[in-house]
Amino acid sequence: MRFKVALLILLMGTPGLVHAQSFGDLMGQAVRAKNAGNYEKCLEHLEQAFPLATDEDAPTILNNIGRIQELLGQYADAFATYSKVMNDSRTPADMKNVNAARLIAIQGKLNSAWLMGSLEPQSAQFWLAGEPLTLDSDAEAEVEFVKGEGPLEGFDAEQKLASLRFLNLPLGLRSSVHEDLEAGAENGGHLSLADVSRTGAELSINGYTLKSDLASVNKVRLATGHYVLNFSNTTDTTKGLSFDLAAGDEVRLSDLLANHRQEMEAAASAAVAQRQSRSSGSVLPWILVGSGLALGGGGGYFMWKAAEERAKITGEADENNHVATLTRPQADEIKADADTYQMTGNVLVGVGVATVLSGVGYWLFFSGEDAPSTGAQTSFWFIPGATTEVGIGVRF
Repeated sequence: MRFKVALLILLMGTPGLVHAQSFGDLMGQAVRAKNAGNYEKCLEHLEQAFPLATDEDAPTILNNIGRIQELLGQYADAFATYSKVMNDSRTPADMKNVNAARLIAIQGKLNSAWLMGSLEPQSAQFWLAGEPLTLDSDAEAEVEFVKGEGPLEGFDAEQKLASLRFLNLPLGLRSSVHEDLEAGAENGGHLSLADVSRTGAELSINGYTLKSDLASVNKVRLATGHYVLNFSNTTDTTKGLSFDLAAGDEVRLSDLLANHRQEMEAAASAAVAQRQSRSSGSVLPWILVGSGLALGGGGGYFMWKAAEERAKITGEADENNHVATLTRPQADEIKADADTYQMTGNVLVGVGVATVLSGVGYWLFFSGEDAPSTGAQTSFWFIPGATTEVGIGVRF
């Protein structure tokens, strides 16, 4: 890119000399910095020179600022700067034509993050959001990171080390990423996989499943923070292991698994104790079932008694093969007794069945916490006669 440098030829000692020299010096420094590949310094000098530019030079200087922003990967800033140049009435037509094409190209980069940098050592494997990643520090190629948020994973088989960190990069900007698995943790820690069977293992950290060969990994390097793990191998699957990692810490997966097993065993013991308490915490269901069976038995007796009385009326032989001869009043009296017995039996059986079902329902639907207190007392009564009365009562 050629920079247009406006040089004002002024007589030495005139009042405008300091202003002209300052602008010229800044522009000269910007050109030298660009030629040396120091775009950050070039941008700094251009931004300092822009307020000193004349109306004629201002669109050109602003356009150069946009170009350097683009080269630096500051795509959102470059888009805004080029747009200002396009909307400036002082901008020449040929410059607007060039910038129109630049705006179209940059607009396609505004909704993604972009990466350049280095990944060390070269023998290691790297993944970005689960996809293989290659960065060449000697090349100008950049890698698109569509969402800007996601995991960067590395694996060095020689060191038996994996690394994982979660990136959150701004959109419309190229970021520099340098990952060196041979360096220290740097304000992070490690998750140790030692003493854990990793045959056929799978490990996910904060929802991301590692691509590294876990059978060859002894440690996973992590930044400080809170983590939730899911781990599985050929014999077991464990979910929801959580821990906090401070700088310099080393958390052992074997300890997390052991603590989780203890918690699960304690929870299972508590559940068993609760079920036992629920089943033995109250005598009420036993009272209800027992009372219901007693009422049903009593009802069965009265129904048998009714059948026996009706046999006298129909002339059926008794156990001695005798057939009774009855008068009409006697037959009517026996029939009335049989009807009373039958009705009483029906009522008792009905109440007994309902009482048994109540006891069974108590077991099925009431928890130990909801169950009434122990010490319940129950009673039932039966008053035969022209109007038979049957009842059951429970007192706590």
